[in-house]
Amino acid sequence: MKYAQFKNPGSTNGYHYIKDEEDAKYTMFIRVSEWVDVEFPQLPSEETVTAELAAINEQIRKTRIENQQKINE
Repeated sequence: MKYAQFKNPGSTNGYHYIKDEEDAKYTMFIRVSEWVDVEFPQLPSEETVTAELAAINEQIRKTRIENQQKINE
């Protein structure tokens, strides 16, 4: 996948954004670097499944708290 740095000309904070080549067609950002081909090695599935389950469990916990607060009101 190819990536490059982009700058938002309307931003005063000077942040740069990294966009992939396909998304770059649809933005008003200015490219400030050359395209670089980046390969991301996959994490072992045990790590990603554990992280996904933790995120789902956290969302369930938050939803339960919000629902209980609504019931209590």
